[in-house]
Order: sequence, then structure tokens, then C-alpha cells
Amino acid sequence: MDYDAEKDSSSDEDNSEDRYLVLEISEQGYAIPIKYVEEIISHQGFTTIPETKDFILGALNLRGKVIVVLDVRQKLSLERRAPDDQTCIVVIKLKDAVLGMMVDRVREVLDITSSQITSSMCETEKEYVNNVAKINDECIFTIDLNQLIFDENPVCDLELEAKCE
Repeated sequence: MDYDAEKDSSSDEDNSEDRYLVLEISEQGYAIPIKYVEEIISHQGFTTIPETKDFILGALNLRGKVIVVLDVRQKLSLERRAPDDQTCIVVIKLKDAVLGMMVDRVREVLDITSSQITSSMCETEKEYVNNVAKINDECIFTIDLNQLIFDENPVCDLELEAKCE
């Protein structure tokens, strides 16, 4: 189930603002902008990093590059569960940092227009969720990746390359 974002670059750059990767976490749909997705890899083992936050699962070696993997379930205050054959790691690049997000499964890439998005959530309710998109009678939450990744203890402050050499 590996996905390479480079292969899906046939669409116009202008259209990428409306394209989202829809993830499933605890049977709920969440969407992230496709422009941040580098690739999707199947779940694999990783090395635990001592003295890190609970949501940081560890690090993995992806073709010679050390990638920190975080548990999106944990960040969203959802119950942890054991990985299965649909669990995957979405590798994203954000603010020059490359990291992995473990999710239950990846559903699809969708075009979500502004007319399908509502920001009806109260400010106090949305720590990591931007808005809600109504797609085919389902509510899909859009995730604020900047807030999810860089909110309290920036994941990218870990200098893993130096520790792993």
C-alpha cells in the first residue's frame, strides 16, 4: 500500500489546494491537504525514542533518512489500538521537516471545495481540527497539520540524525 505523491502530480498546481488525503482514525474520516503528503507506507517497526512525549511512537529508517513517527490517535485523545494490516504511515513534509503519522487506514484522495467546508465548530472544541467537510452524507474533519505537529513540543526539534549516526 505504498503511495508516492510524485506520481499523482498530473493535476494542475492550482487544483492542489482543494485536494485532500482522507484518513480513517477510529472509524472517523479526517482529511489533510495532499500537498504535504510525500508518500504512504505500510506499517513497519520503529525504534523507540527515550524521553519523548507519549504521542511519539519512535523513529524509522526510510531509505537512509530517519523519520519520527507520531500516533495521530494519541494526539486526538483517542484510545490506542494495535496496528493491523490496514494501518499505515503517512509521510508528510511540513516546514522542511519530514515525519510520519500512523493512521488506521487511508481511504482516498478527494477534491473538497470551499462550498463543502463549514467552520461551524466552536473555537474551544477544535484543537487540531480546522473545519468539517460534508461529503456524501458524511462529516470529514480537516486536520490543522501545523497545530497537530508543532503545538506544544515540536516534533521536529528532535535531532535524530545526530543521535543515529
